[in-house]
Parts: sequence; C-alpha cells; structure tokens
Amino acid sequence: MSTLVPPSFDNKATTPSPSVTSTLHILQGTLDKKRGISKPEDDLWPEGYVWDIEDPVERRFCVQWLTHSIEWATKRSILVGDSDDWTWIMDTAAMQLAELCGKGASGKVKRSVKVWGPNAEELPGVIINEPSFVEADVGCQTWGSATLMARRISRHDIPVRQFSSCLELGSGTGLAGMVLARELQHVGGVVVMTDYLASLLDVLTASSRDNSVDDGTAQIRHLDWFEVAQRMQNAEAGVAAPKANYSDVTAQREATAGARQLDVAGMQHGFSLVVAADVLYELEHAKVIPILADYFLATSGKVTPRFVVTTPLRATHKKEVSAFEAEMAKIGSLRLVARDDTTLADDLSGWVERVGAAETEAITQTLTADANDTWRYRTYIFERC
Repeated sequence: MSTLVPPSFDNKATTPSPSVTSTLHILQGTLDKKRGISKPEDDLWPEGYVWDIEDPVERRFCVQWLTHSIEWATKRSILVGDSDDWTWIMDTAAMQLAELCGKGASGKVKRSVKVWGPNAEELPGVIINEPSFVEADVGCQTWGSATLMARRISRHDIPVRQFSSCLELGSGTGLAGMVLARELQHVGGVVVMTDYLASLLDVLTASSRDNSVDDGTAQIRHLDWFEVAQRMQNAEAGVAAPKANYSDVTAQREATAGARQLDVAGMQHGFSLVVAADVLYELEHAKVIPILADYFLATSGKVTPRFVVTTPLRATHKKEVSAFEAEMAKIGSLRLVARDDTTLADDLSGWVERVGAAETEAITQTLTADANDTWRYRTYIFERC
C-alpha cells in the first residue's frame, strides 16, 4: 500500500530515506509504462507514493517534489559524504524531471510503440531508443511519419517481404526501419538503416538488439546525403548541405568513421526498396532526396524497385513538399504510382473498419493518443519504369 502523501525530506538524514527511494522507483515505473515499457521489478516498491501524473495539478506537484529531492540529495551528499545512493537520487530525479517537463529537456528514453499485423493481431511492441535533444536535435524524436509508415508495413498495406535489399534514408530513432527489419527477418532480407549523427547510429544499434533483430538483417551505417549529391555532380543544381542545427558535425564525422560508413560507391543501384519518413524539413533535403533515390534504387529486378516516402503536410513546409515533388518529376525513370493523405487516427480507424478488426483496448488507447496528432501525412510510392 502506498503512502497517502509524498514523503518529506529529513534534513538530518545520513542515508536516503526508503520512502523517497521507493517513490522514485514507482514514478520511474509509471513513466516507463506510459512509454509501453514494463519491467519485472515495477511491483517491488510498495511503500512509496504513487503519483497521478495524468492529473495536471498533481503533475505540477510532482515536478516540485522532484526539484526538492534533487536539492535535498545534493546538500546531504555534501554534508555527510558522497555515495552511490545520493547520486542515484540526484540522477534519477533529474531524468524524471526532464521527462515530465517535455522532450526538449529530456535525456535518453526507451519506449514501446504498438503495431498490428495483417490479420489485426497485435504484434510485440517495437522498442525505440530516443537520444536526448542535445545529442540529436530533431532526430531525438520519433515523428508521426515514421509511425504511419511502420503501421502500414506491419499490416502489409505496404508490402515489403518481396524486397531482398532495402535502404532507409534518415532513420532517426528507427521505428519504420525496425518494423521493416522485423518483416525482412522472416524472409532473409536485409535493411540498411542510415543516418548522419553518431548518437543516432548508437540508438539504432541498441534498438536492433532490443527488438532481437540480428546484425545480418539490420545493418546500421553512416550516410552523408550531400556526398552522394556531389558524386552525382549535382552541385550546380543548387544542392548544397544546409547549415546543421547541431553544433559540431566534424566530431560526428570522426565518430562514424570506419566500419559504420556506407559504401556509397559500391551500393549505387544496390537496393530494390528505398524508404524515408519525415525527411523534408529543409529545402536542401527536399532537393537531394530524389537524387539519393535515383542513385541507390535498383534499375531493374525480379520485383519492380520501389521508393516510398511519408511526410507531414506542415503549413510551414509547403515549399519543401513542392520542391520534392518537382524534383521527383524530373527523374524520368521513376514514376508515381500511388499517393494518399491521412491523419494517424483516420488511418488506424479506417484500417480497423476495413479489416473488421475488434476495437481492442490497445487500439482504443492508440486512437485516443492519435487524436492529439492533427497533422495530415502524405505517402508517395514511386516505381522504376
């Protein structure tokens, strides 16, 4: 049974009070479960306070309590001597405080994303490791485009098992790529997941391990898009690398040197499927993505090579979407075969109705969460011709 009020802080304590420690453990379990992560030890801390973080007033109270706990642990560790116990309180409370205050302030987190199979069966959650904002800027978040693409791949609305070699551009936290890898693992296919930042390559590697995807199926590689543009001699067409949002790309290049570099020269026309989700947030990206698709996508094969892109239709990024469509239209060997616009909620509810799936608790919870995402997302499918 939990205590009726949050534990107070004993300013004469020589060791952390068990009630404070238990409360932090319980809160961590609550935050983990909110992200779809459940751990065996979650029920081992019965004596702490259980915060109702869904209630705005109690959430603010929790933030104040966490702030106080950090101050208390810091002062006590100075006065009675530093120890792993005091450090644990400071570190744990700081991470929880950051998470409750928003993703922009938070550190690394692990969460589980729900997906369903073609027969409306709920599949094991896809474990995603998200780095901190400081480490990865916009790449720290799993965006709605990746969620939509992941759902459609897992449901076989976007069939992928016939493609033996796949490339993901701008994998980010890797949701779409992990679902793609899980599908290809059934048929011996390979997906090469790529990004620029070393921190993102690290979390992609961790997510592969968490999702039990073997190294042969999911290969994590560094890719500089604008290196490909230069190789294709398109610099005169106005394709130049944008100024990075992060501080030092030199260190990133050094961190990804060696085995994690994609063999750009050797992989020209090397993939039967190329996918990308939410990659059109810079005008330069909108111009270079078509070049990448044409460069990496196979020219022929037993299965017609495909390029699939999902992007949000943000009012602030209309010029990026228009530029992408205009540049794709210039590539004579790629033709648009499908395009649709939808919200996450409309896509999921439409699929439930189409396949006659029972609206389970998991689907209802997901639809409720989807209602908070009001973006419309556009999915393009191009084929070699």
